[in-house]
Amino acid sequence: MIARITATVLLQLLLLPLAMGKASPPPPWKAPSPDDRRGPCPMMNSLANHGLIPHSGLNVSGDELRAGFVAGTNVDSPVLDGFIRAALSVSTTGVPGTLNLDDLASPVTEHDGSLSRPDRHGGGDVLTFNASVWAETIASHFVDPVVTLEQAAAARAHRLCAAAAANPEFHLSDLQMELSFTETTIYMLFMGRGTRGTARRDFVKVLFEQERLPYLEGWTRPDEAVTWEQIQGLMARLKAATPEPCSPEGLSKHRKQELR
Repeated sequence: MIARITATVLLQLLLLPLAMGKASPPPPWKAPSPDDRRGPCPMMNSLANHGLIPHSGLNVSGDELRAGFVAGTNVDSPVLDGFIRAALSVSTTGVPGTLNLDDLASPVTEHDGSLSRPDRHGGGDVLTFNASVWAETIASHFVDPVVTLEQAAAARAHRLCAAAAANPEFHLSDLQMELSFTETTIYMLFMGRGTRGTARRDFVKVLFEQERLPYLEGWTRPDEAVTWEQIQGLMARLKAATPEPCSPEGLSKHRKQELR
């Protein structure tokens, strides 16, 4: 019975992009209940809140993750391969090929210097949106109706430097550094329009603050599949726009004692 239900849900998600069309909204947003699981990723939480992946956030299969991301964002399916492997590698469900969304709080997949979460050091809650942390980004960098790639790069650099200064255990592996770049690239790409390098501020705020796809504000799912080449291209521009000392090379040289 469970297998038949899962197959039905997957078929519905795979057909959803055709049903949604160019301007149709996704399933209605619904806030998570106290029993639902959510992770540190605003985009994934948004997909769960819209029911594009299981709303409970429990025992989510890799296939359900893939179908939900494709249905919600029109990302090219192969782009998700590495992400899904990494996500499933930190699973605590005990069921192969599944995870709970809060499993992504693992240090393997979550890192210091988040735009919207405090660091784990000192008991910080890395799962839940933190208005104080996010306010640093909004107040200092996202001050215009349209967020530019340069502003996004500066916001990311500021958060990494601020976290490194405040957290005596601050650490970013090379993989986590790359993940941090990827996260900013993703929200700029999907909340903007392709690789132009701009995104509407209200779209970005809704995604982070409400963990909701901003259809009510006018956002639409990309018409064409978003490819890995597009993501890499925009990420290269983001890296080029990143100010010192928080470049990929600079941050490793400017550890906590040097950033204070």
